[in-house]
Amino acid sequence: MLTETGKEYLRYVTEAFDILLLGQQNSRHAAAAPRLMLYTLPSLATKWLLPELHNWRACTPDVDLALHGTHAQFDFNTMHADFVICFGEERYAQLEKKFLFHDEVLPVPSPELIACYQGRKLLSKAPLIHLEWVNERRFLPNWRDWFQAKEIEEPEPQPSFIFNLTLLALHAAVAGAGVILGQRNLIANELASGTLVIVDELSLPHSKPNFLAWPQRTLSQPGSRQPIAWPVELAGTDS
Repeated sequence: MLTETGKEYLRYVTEAFDILLLGQQNSRHAAAAPRLMLYTLPSLATKWLLPELHNWRACTPDVDLALHGTHAQFDFNTMHADFVICFGEERYAQLEKKFLFHDEVLPVPSPELIACYQGRKLLSKAPLIHLEWVNERRFLPNWRDWFQAKEIEEPEPQPSFIFNLTLLALHAAVAGAGVILGQRNLIANELASGTLVIVDELSLPHSKPNFLAWPQRTLSQPGSRQPIAWPVELAGTDS
């Protein structure tokens, strides 16, 4: 039978072996599963990438993906990351890039909101949801642009909702708060499920496309080719 001193010693020995075992497991996992870090806008991460993560795992079972959502410009010289999905390419002019898609917006409300209005009254009387990206607003088509392109008179100002985050604006539209100029690549699931409905096929393109960008050093990382091929395949382009 162990003495109290022996029991105390056994506890420390057991903890030490547990730590060694955990370290061994982590080392094996690190060796078997390279980790790559991808930064992108939260809206793109949530609405465009997350629904396809099962395909990532199916295609790349041996690579860990760390997905970070951010609105900030990323500095690859001072912060650790392997890839970024960026809106436009001017901020990352020195990086390698792949074109992903050039998004467009078109008017989409919820079925519940449509039921409250009739025909053209929907766009002239229903609340409009406005999205204002502080630093990028000039690149995002707004309602005034859409009415001008449609060649119809802009309706009299109505009480509306203004958001600075795409996800907030989309959630508001799904909840029936108003009509949003939804980004086609971000509302695919809502259109498929019927929680948002296209009420006019006139679409306006963003002024800048989205790219996948990475520094040259990223290509030396194990498994780095998969994060390039995956979003390019998802976007449906290899240009």
